[in-house]
Amino acid sequence: MLWQTVRDAIGDPPLPADEPVDEKGIYATHDLDAPAFTITATHWNNKRLRMGDGRGTRYFTVEECARLQTFPDGWPFAGRDDEARLKQIGNAVPPDGARALMAAVRDALAGAR
Repeated sequence: MLWQTVRDAIGDPPLPADEPVDEKGIYATHDLDAPAFTITATHWNNKRLRMGDGRGTRYFTVEECARLQTFPDGWPFAGRDDEARLKQIGNAVPPDGARALMAAVRDALAGAR
């Protein structure tokens, strides 16, 4: 599957911690039951989750960002801090997307013979 909802990827997330909801600037917010959109390598500007049912918003964890980009649980990202790991997740080609692309290339090359 090349797209999934946020709930498909991360399950039923815990309630938000005491994080500020109103922030300066522009940030994108994922809806729990909508298809997940790309996690980029930029700071935290596109990594907020709208919990639904009026429960507020919160930031995704690094592990949740990795799941949204289809990395398997426990994938070893380098770096000591979340910023370094998020940059790797955002700069990477999602594994499921790479798998689908390479399968299409394989099939095209096989048909060209």
